[in-house]
Amino acid sequence: GLDVDFDIALKEEAHKFRDIPTEVKEFKNLASLASKVNDVVASQGIEGKIDFEHLKAIHESVGREHLVLDLSCRKKDGLYYIVTDRWQKFTEHVVNEETLNLLAPYCSEFLIHAVDVEGKASGIEEELASMLGVWDGIPITYAGGVGSLDDVELLKKLGNRRLDVTIGSALDIFGGTIPFEKAADIS
Repeated sequence: GLDVDFDIALKEEAHKFRDIPTEVKEFKNLASLASKVNDVVASQGIEGKIDFEHLKAIHESVGREHLVLDLSCRKKDGLYYIVTDRWQKFTEHVVNEETLNLLAPYCSEFLIHAVDVEGKASGIEEELASMLGVWDGIPITYAGGVGSLDDVELLKKLGNRRLDVTIGSALDIFGGTIPFEKAADIS
């Protein structure tokens, strides 16, 4: 899930701050703030809508280059809607070109979770991957359903080699079948 991926990303970046105590403190504050980024999509006060005031505040606090927006989505009526509250509440926002263009100025990357297949290692959301692969904006990391290296290859193909991927439960270190060493060499 995001927490594991986020922790790994933090550990990878943390080496830059080892010898600079002030920056370590700032990095930890940034990590704490970034771990709450999902709150941006729909706060309790603005049910089902993007809270742009909250998003702007985070953007101004940390800067676009330090912000990755996690857009968890579920399919409903043939469209992928952003969902919140442990993936239970649908927002009115569809993951599409319009929404990505609307949010891209606030972040350096999107993390798109296909939550209908998240954690199942049963295959990717092919339609979502294809749609994301034609968007020509900031980087996108796809998460959800990867169960084999064949899924990674399919994601590359459907995503026009524009999508990065995160693999969770399918990794051998989490009890899955994909060797961590092979996943680390994916390009």
